[in-house]
Amino acid sequence: MANAPEDEARVYKGVEIVKDGSWKVPAFDREFATLEKAREFISARTKSATKPGQRCGRVVSGTQCKGMVKHRKSGIYACSHCKAKYREA
Repeated sequence: MANAPEDEARVYKGVEIVKDGSWKVPAFDREFATLEKAREFISARTKSATKPGQRCGRVVSGTQCKGMVKHRKSGIYACSHCKAKYREA
């Protein structure tokens, strides 16, 4: 297996995780030292994996967001209510 590039991006439950020195979760504007901690944070904040045309999985103030995930012209998917950004896995 070849070494992965330093600026690496992954998707977990529909939320993007970016490796840029530390693991960053842009949708929640948070940074973590390990990938495992970033995934635990996302699991606590989301209800399930998110797909286009379905309800947003983000949990805001203990309640699941009521918005729908829609495709944008820029090629990303975003929630119509909380503006969380997702990318296709």
